[in-house]
Amino acid sequence: APSRSQLGQVANFLIDLQECECFYCGKSLKNNKYAVDHFIPWSLYPADTGHNFVLADEKCNSQKSNYLASEQFLNQWLERNYLHDQLITQEISQLGFLTDMQRSHRVADWAYRQAVENEYLVWLGGKDKQILVSPISGVF
Repeated sequence: APSRSQLGQVANFLIDLQECECFYCGKSLKNNKYAVDHFIPWSLYPADTGHNFVLADEKCNSQKSNYLASEQFLNQWLERNYLHDQLITQEISQLGFLTDMQRSHRVADWAYRQAVENEYLVWLGGKDKQILVSPISGVF
């Protein structure tokens, strides 16, 4: 597991990348407590890969917990990764993390397929969750 200082440096990078807003609810992180979240939960895939990190305010982070996020968030995450692949790779690999976008997206593909097959609940934001019933089309 990464050290606190490593995650602190990841957080500093993500603050800039996300323009100081929570990845999930979009609220300002200024004066708010926040955490580096594993977009694909650590419980499903215990590895720290650079593209899997997002910055969330403490409330969203604890509500998402170890659930997969809904399709809306998945699309947002994929888009973010495609848009900023080089920057994420450059900055986060310097902090000692593996960064491989294709690998992160393959893991996501696997995780969401598991979710569909096993009718996992996905997190919709706030306190809301629902069962993921249909495969996510054309995302990967």
